[in-house]
Amino acid sequence: MGNGLYFSATDGTQRGLWRTDFSTTLRLASGPQYQSCSFATAGPANLATTAYVATLGGGESGSARAVWQTRGTPGTTRLITRLPPGRFPAHLTTVGRRVFAGVETPGGDDFRHAVLCLDAFRNTVTHPLKDLDRLSGFADLHGRAVFGGAIGDRGHVWVSDGTRSGTHRLLTLPRYLGLNPDGFTTFRIPGSTTAVAFHAHDLGAGDELWITDGTTRNTRRFVDVSPGPASSGPFALWADPKGGIWWTAHDGKHGFEPWRLDRHGWRMLGDLVPPGPGTASSYPMAGVSTAAGYVFLADDGIHGHEPWVTNGTAAGTRILIDTVPGAIGSEATGLLAFRDGVLIGGKSKLWYFDGTTTRLLLSFIHDPSWPEPLKASAVTHGVAYFLARTNSHDPLSLWRSDGTAAGTRPVRLASGPTQPAPIELCAVGDTIFFTTQTE
Repeated sequence: MGNGLYFSATDGTQRGLWRTDFSTTLRLASGPQYQSCSFATAGPANLATTAYVATLGGGESGSARAVWQTRGTPGTTRLITRLPPGRFPAHLTTVGRRVFAGVETPGGDDFRHAVLCLDAFRNTVTHPLKDLDRLSGFADLHGRAVFGGAIGDRGHVWVSDGTRSGTHRLLTLPRYLGLNPDGFTTFRIPGSTTAVAFHAHDLGAGDELWITDGTTRNTRRFVDVSPGPASSGPFALWADPKGGIWWTAHDGKHGFEPWRLDRHGWRMLGDLVPPGPGTASSYPMAGVSTAAGYVFLADDGIHGHEPWVTNGTAAGTRILIDTVPGAIGSEATGLLAFRDGVLIGGKSKLWYFDGTTTRLLLSFIHDPSWPEPLKASAVTHGVAYFLARTNSHDPLSLWRSDGTAAGTRPVRLASGPTQPAPIELCAVGDTIFFTTQTE
């Protein structure tokens, strides 16, 4: 993060916050029963501020949490605000030079949320920025945060520069939006500007895709995929780095299928499920953008849940590989953008799609405790690192791949016959960090 790696660890006596710049490792803060941290960094590398949430205390019921700030040295590590037991900072999100978070407070069967903002340059914290009954996450729009939530039964969308006076309501709807934390997606409108997409429900058109450019005037329902009061239920929003956005929706005729917005307008890419009675769905899930197009996972009812690729046209949308022949089985569990293509992780296999062909790189042992080999993965210098088990008697091991079968091989971490068992991977600049588990 910023100009180094921050992590939570114990030195055998106390757990605390540490930082390494790859040559020096410093303990920034520690204390009795210092349990865990979550992080978000704001600002350029030479002035980066990292906000983190530290958990203090023994056990969830009696634990207290506090928001801290650091610039990477013990002297710049300071307490921002301490929260009473039972309050949980969550969804730390970097927005320009600021870090936003929602502070959850248990109440009845649900949580209330107070929005908090840390300004990295002014060293100020605004808390609460806004009090909500429910929070729907944050998106960065030109250095301002767009977020949604509920007050009572009504849904609202706000834009904020991190101050109370600079927080403005963009939209009020008669029903709560009900979004998950990543429900707001920033994307570039082809030939136009940057906007934030989200789904919202109004009485006249149901649950549909909306967009905002940060102004009340231009916060509007963008499409009505399922005309009239019926809902298309958009989900799996994915911003295309080349411009535009992908999402999954139901138009009332074809089930949940892939949709696309680009410079040609918005449209359904095609009904992946062959014609037949009813409105069966392929349920495309958010994927990755590659030089050859957008790669995603979907089920056409014939091949099972498999990887597909599209160039944005119906004619250019096709299945990449049937990992397990037949309509029921499937190997595919995850995707990782890599070079100009995508790595496709399976329960016991790894493939690479280079934009033209799909080839098998590795077969390994199916491990029910680790069903997704790309769950912990990192890429640096055109090499992908991931975890896999190729022998039932050995633990998970670290592997590397350059996209070829010959260049996919294990990484030895020690000179002896017993190798450490990696658990997590993290790429920081040109360096791969990982944690290991030893007996």
